Amino acid sequence: MSLILKNLGQGNVINPLCDAMQGNLSIIIEGNNNRIEFDPNVKDMSLKIVMRGDNNTVKLASKACLKNSSLLQIEGSDNAIILGADCSGRMDVQCHTSGACLNIGQSTTFFYTRFTFHEPNRRIQLGRDCMLSVECWFTVSDMHSIIDRATGQRINPAADIVLGDHVWLGRGATILKGAEIGSGSVIGTRAVVTGRIPKNCVAVGVPAKVVRTNIAWSRALVSELQPFSATTELPI
Repeated sequence: MSLILKNLGQGNVINPLCDAMQGNLSIIIEGNNNRIEFDPNVKDMSLKIVMRGDNNTVKLASKACLKNSSLLQIEGSDNAIILGADCSGRMDVQCHTSGACLNIGQSTTFFYTRFTFHEPNRRIQLGRDCMLSVECWFTVSDMHSIIDRATGQRINPAADIVLGDHVWLGRGATILKGAEIGSGSVIGTRAVVTGRIPKNCVAVGVPAKVVRTNIAWSRALVSELQPFSATTELPI
């Protein structure tokens, strides 16, 4: 494994890396009391971590695998990035604030997914076994203010994003602040989710609207000539 490590602060902790880990790992820390934890079973990593702040945490659970020059960039303090067991793919995390949390559930996969945080104390939560196609984007903020001229008040505050378990996002889906997607649902290609999508449905469009309910989906290709009965458990 190729490792570049620049620890320019004090009190930073980086767990010992497994000798069997493969790939390229670059870690740059310009702050104090930060913590990076790799489970001993993390084997394959192509990742750059940049921390410029204090008291940040990055945790990668067993068999997590970040590929193709993934980037975790934290420009603030008291932030957390947590990847569950068996997560894999390429991600770009841009955290330019403090108190943010990205928590990705077990067995979730992603293919160049971008997560952005520009306002404090917001979170993005993904459940277990989600499948994110190419070029999906999550943002908890509009990154600029919209003001009501009559009151002088800002009317576009930041908000959390929550996905349930086993959610499938099509290519180029955009998940905006305040989005909530129920377990088992599918979001169509290039859809923009701005609010709540119930569980077990298909939603498409800009903004995303429900077009079909009471669905299930599988990573496996199921023959259309042999449909599953309502009592049969779909493979996931």
